[in-house]
Amino acid sequence: MGLLSKLFGRGDDRKPSRPQPDTIKVYDSYGREMEIPRDQWRLKILPDAIKSNWSNADALYSTLVQALDDGFVADIRDAAKRLREIDGDAERGGCVYGIVLLENGDLRRAESVLNDALQKAPRSGPLLTNLAKVYQARGDALLAEQTLWRALNADPNFDNALLWYTALERERGGDAARIAALKRVAGLRGSWRANLWLARLHLEAKELDQAVGLYENILVVAADQPGVLKQISGDLGQNGYIDQIIRLVLPFYDPKRHDFLAGSNLLQAFLELGDVERGEKLLHDLMLLDLAPYREHLMWYSSRFADLKAQPPVPEPIGEIEVSILPLDQPVWTNGLGDVGWLLPERMTSTKDIAVLAFTLGVEPNELLREGEALAGREDEPGRLSRAIPLHLTDVLRFRTDAAPVTLLPVIRGKGMVVSGQEWSAEAVHKSCGEQFAYAITGHLTRTGETLQVGLAVWSAGDDKPLARLACAFEQCETELLSVLVARRIVVRREPAALFRVPEQFRKYLAGLGQLFALAMSRWDMSDTLYGERNIHRWLLALALADDLSPVPKIGFAAALANSRRRGSDVYRESEREALTMFGSVKRSEPDLYRITPAVFRLFDRMDEFEKRRNELMAGADDRYIRWLASLDTLFEPATNS
Repeated sequence: MGLLSKLFGRGDDRKPSRPQPDTIKVYDSYGREMEIPRDQWRLKILPDAIKSNWSNADALYSTLVQALDDGFVADIRDAAKRLREIDGDAERGGCVYGIVLLENGDLRRAESVLNDALQKAPRSGPLLTNLAKVYQARGDALLAEQTLWRALNADPNFDNALLWYTALERERGGDAARIAALKRVAGLRGSWRANLWLARLHLEAKELDQAVGLYENILVVAADQPGVLKQISGDLGQNGYIDQIIRLVLPFYDPKRHDFLAGSNLLQAFLELGDVERGEKLLHDLMLLDLAPYREHLMWYSSRFADLKAQPPVPEPIGEIEVSILPLDQPVWTNGLGDVGWLLPERMTSTKDIAVLAFTLGVEPNELLREGEALAGREDEPGRLSRAIPLHLTDVLRFRTDAAPVTLLPVIRGKGMVVSGQEWSAEAVHKSCGEQFAYAITGHLTRTGETLQVGLAVWSAGDDKPLARLACAFEQCETELLSVLVARRIVVRREPAALFRVPEQFRKYLAGLGQLFALAMSRWDMSDTLYGERNIHRWLLALALADDLSPVPKIGFAAALANSRRRGSDVYRESEREALTMFGSVKRSEPDLYRITPAVFRLFDRMDEFEKRRNELMAGADDRYIRWLASLDTLFEPATNS
């Protein structure tokens, strides 16, 4: 039950006071959490927000509520007065101003403001409750309790009044008095919230039927009221009644209208029950709300559901599996964006065609993979790097030499990517490459603790032995390989275009390439082999945001979203704001990224922005780019290749 108490949020009747933090948490346009010193917030940001919302009652109200929560009550007195003057909702404006005056110790004026508001809203539970607080602060306990009871008669479901009233009764007579108070309020006309608390007591006493009976009645009349679904789902979860959360709460829950924490409790219930299909559907709906404070919380559930779906790879003898070789003749970080040959260096003659094959993986102690076996779908770091390093080396050859390279990666239809435990032989190299390539590059990846080593081999067409072998740390294989290829006059170095700048976070970048390939491959009749699609998007977004100088991760992020849409998934929609923010801010001084922006606008069906940018870029463009622009009209419909 300890785990449930942490994961199921619920309402509580006691909120201990907490010291105000030294910083205020905010979120940028990408949903990243930032912290601003309290003094800076109080002296600059809060006054600016008040000034900009001075004549907008709804916006000013939201600003003041947040300021109250942040503890800036001394700084918003004039603004609260202004709200009362302009607010068409007399209850709201009067209540906020009365609370601010009360918190600032101006009891006389607070009483006057609240009583004035009560003239217009005489049966307001919030106004009467705060008036009772004024009397309590003034030391008149009897009048405070009388006014509190008036508040409950006016609105027996106002939670602040109910919790205060039952707390007073508990102080006098313990739990029995509190229960009696709840029953007393439950008997008032229109009352239902007190039964939420009585239902909790039934659950704690293992009286499920009585609790469910109360819940069913409450849901009929109050499912849309604040906190109801959250408290029902939380209390059921706290007490271990997971099935009842789904039965009672799910039919009423709408992510767009109801408390996020009720949705979180439903997610936890689906996870506990192993219901991946409905859990992921709800997760997607919650992600689309784009609530930055809860993004990491939701990503935790995304990982857990992916774990439930994933099946551990089964080792199979290499000779007994049918492996297909998948060629990639353009960077994996462009896959999904169509024929972007206009973005790449011009291909050289066929005599310089080089195949870069997937690396094999060294046998490690206590692991499943043995020599002569292969695993389909291995997605730990060594397995991912067995594909990512060749993909990166292909890019190095493409952008930094005169070669025309292609990556060749093995897959098994319906099962996924392949990692082999057997090093490449001459026969296997020539069988995979055929007669198309003049040269081939293979590698063998081994790990000792945290250290990764690469053994590289350079092959010439038809030869039984490699032209060269070399061993190096995986971070150095690019430099070592280029040195060998240049020394043997297989390639000629050329100055790379500004487009190809590898991020400083090289290991994370390689992981991103591996994940991009997993997304690309999922469109080749292997959609069931893809797990953690959402996590891939977030990883690539973080990589793109970590390095403003490198266009490659940003293009890769757009390509990943494009591949998701083209495979028929809706998960790409969850990153719409971030993608549009990123590419909407690209300047013409960043030509490679700028020419990609029409694809992003079209991906999210922003047709006005798409048409405007396409017409702008079409002027003076070469034929290949114009053909690509034309292809965007239909590119993002579900497809099976390219």
